[in-house]
Amino acid sequence: DVQKFLDEEYCRSKNTNIWKAFFASQLKNPEHILLDWNVVFENNVTEGQDAKDTTAVDDGGPSRQFLSECWKQLLALHILVGKKPVKLFEKSRSGVIPVTDDFLCHKVKISLSKQSGCDDSSEIDQFIENAKCYYRAVGRIILHSIMVSTTVSSSALVPLFQNFLLRNCSPRDPEYDKDDILQHITGIVFGDNPKKALSDLLKSTHETEDEEGNREEIILDENNIFSVFVYDACIDSRKIALSAMLDGLAPRDEKGEVIIDLRDIFWMMPHDAMERILFSRQS
Repeated sequence: DVQKFLDEEYCRSKNTNIWKAFFASQLKNPEHILLDWNVVFENNVTEGQDAKDTTAVDDGGPSRQFLSECWKQLLALHILVGKKPVKLFEKSRSGVIPVTDDFLCHKVKISLSKQSGCDDSSEIDQFIENAKCYYRAVGRIILHSIMVSTTVSSSALVPLFQNFLLRNCSPRDPEYDKDDILQHITGIVFGDNPKKALSDLLKSTHETEDEEGNREEIILDENNIFSVFVYDACIDSRKIALSAMLDGLAPRDEKGEVIIDLRDIFWMMPHDAMERILFSRQS
């Protein structure tokens, strides 16, 4: 049970190597923690059975099984707000995707209000920080899979977010082919016919945020509908999840310096080639 495993480890001391490996934004010995991360499965010992026969030695099997279970159970991953689970991922036609910031914050606020009658912003922020830790753990698990040459299920990280997290490529980039973007966003936010949906939005107004955080209203046209509207709807709307997952994928040392950034490796590689190397079609 991946949820139970992460819950138990998250509640342990933040000084343990396991807690740091999954949840910490900065790592003291990232190479050691990630490369030597092994999983041991233990069964209950029955009468007359030697305990050593009930423990699986990790020669790759238990760890690979754990990783496989992560992808299968990702949709069910959640944080608890009191006794109320708030989900972190949702299902799309392409696979599992992170929930939007608005959805996450709203669900946390509603859950707090219903259970304690309080929706204090500091309490909400604390639960959002909890969610970031779990998203960071997902990124760290993906990083570990790549480092030990174990494929990641493509349904766990759909092509749009594969590009953003592993190639630093988003709908803002002119190199991201428009037909590919349309294919990758199908079923995520614009239904099964995003081309028509976007066409219908041309000449309408859209409020966006510039790099300095200033809000501005623009008229959507063929030049900005992908770089602004699609980016806002698919990427910017999920800043909490994507920034934390990216944090997990690019661990930093205690000085805040990035130790490994997979985007430096894969940004020049075509998406199709990267997908064939890193991802499987298994669920």
